[in-house]
Amino acid sequence: MSKFSVITVCRNAEKDIGRTINSVLSQDSRDYEYIIIDGASTDNTISIVKQYGKKIAKFISEPDTGIYQAMNKGIGLATGKYLLFLNAGDLFLHERILSVMAGQIEQNPADVLYGDLLITDMHKGSTLYRNSVRNMHKFWLYRHNIFHQSAFIRRELFAQAGLYDESFSLAGDHEWFVRLFTHYKNICPYYYDFCAALFAVGGRSAGGLQDKRLCKELALIRDKYYGLGAKILCSQGWLYQVWWLGYRIWRRYKLKTSNLAKCSHSEGQTV
Repeated sequence: MSKFSVITVCRNAEKDIGRTINSVLSQDSRDYEYIIIDGASTDNTISIVKQYGKKIAKFISEPDTGIYQAMNKGIGLATGKYLLFLNAGDLFLHERILSVMAGQIEQNPADVLYGDLLITDMHKGSTLYRNSVRNMHKFWLYRHNIFHQSAFIRRELFAQAGLYDESFSLAGDHEWFVRLFTHYKNICPYYYDFCAALFAVGGRSAGGLQDKRLCKELALIRDKYYGLGAKILCSQGWLYQVWWLGYRIWRRYKLKTSNLAKCSHSEGQTV
């Protein structure tokens, strides 16, 4: 079993797919499988992918209902311990990302490892999006997002929490994270404090009508997973900050008392 399954979803991406493939294949770690799911492209995407031959572990091209059905197909084919989605146009920031992440996992074998993302816009320049929250919680996700390009997810979580909801066209990955942290309290997340990937603005989640659709899908997620009290709390910035500070203090106290209990139990066993 490989440590990682890197999955790329694409359709009619002849201008971007080569750069993404080269970014993956240039990794100095070989402990990964590379899977490409194409949505029956009608341009040169398929021929470009086929040029790489056996370097692509698994490649299928067939019609799908959208990006999340394609991502679910990738999950079904994956055998790696951790999954990462790096779709057409996305790039690893450098060639040592997978080897560095392997070291992170050895030290912190969490269920979800998430970090920062470099977002580039040809008109506005680059922006570093920071996910600098150590104690991940669904209320943080009300106002923020974990980008799939920087999230290494233990494969078993998809069997536990389910696949991506294919009724979404833009916010399905966000819905999955909210669902995960709502229903599964024993999930162990870990924030790694560096940037792993680059996301080029201009894909499905950018521009006019897409922005309106994204807002509509986010509203559906909030209606489903957050009650009225949570909406009021999260929509008021100062109130949310007060709550978050209290939560962090409570969390630290809980961890401290838990560790003390473990120490007392261990001492009792050695007496």
